[in-house]
Amino acid sequence: MITKINNQLPKHYNQTSFKGPGAAALSGLNFLATNQGIGACAVDFCSMVTPRTVIDFKKRGSQAGIETGIREGSSCLIHAAIGFIGTAIGAAISKGFNKAFGVKAHNIYANGETIDFCADLWKRAGSKKEYYKGVLSKMKGLDGEVWRAIPEEVAENIAEGLANANGDKSIIRKSVAKIAHAIGAQSSFQINNGKSVISNSADILLENARSLGEAFEKVDVNQTDLFNSFVSKLKSTKLKTTLVGMGLCA
Repeated sequence: MITKINNQLPKHYNQTSFKGPGAAALSGLNFLATNQGIGACAVDFCSMVTPRTVIDFKKRGSQAGIETGIREGSSCLIHAAIGFIGTAIGAAISKGFNKAFGVKAHNIYANGETIDFCADLWKRAGSKKEYYKGVLSKMKGLDGEVWRAIPEEVAENIAEGLANANGDKSIIRKSVAKIAHAIGAQSSFQINNGKSVISNSADILLENARSLGEAFEKVDVNQTDLFNSFVSKLKSTKLKTTLVGMGLCA
């Protein structure tokens, strides 16, 4: 059954392909869809800044057009700057933690609930594959009005790929494609950990699981006190980063 999935799913998704300008356009749209901050700025620039600037250039003259472009475009720059500043602050806050444990906490975007959920799975899993299977077994996607679980054989196949990705940057995209093909859902997903429900898109849930798994590998899970300390300090680091980010937005 697993062999069948390996052979069929990639072929299914390779049947529809674009070349030339179509491929570039599709790649750009996918980038904006999965990078929401940049996507928001792009929408603002294309639908608000550019039309208003062009209209003022034509109706009120070049000076008015330049003034409008600067005024309206400054919002995009400010929003983008907040993202870069937030990333820099996050790296600064995480510096001591990163050095102590040899991780890159500033590249982990999971919240405390997700960290606790993945840490608990990691402690109980006997391998990376079992860890990813645990994550996938708890995921459900919204197909129309129905929440659908990921079939076991699909979860097995995806977990195998994630566990052996070896730095493959496209592994999350490939995994989401397999999930979408299997259950017809891609955007709205949830994980019920028994205490609360974690909601997000499939790619973000899997990316959080992947980045946390890579971080957990740096710590000996058999040293319970050390591992628990690592999880606690990681949550504290992410909370501080979030608070600083909220302060910037305010």
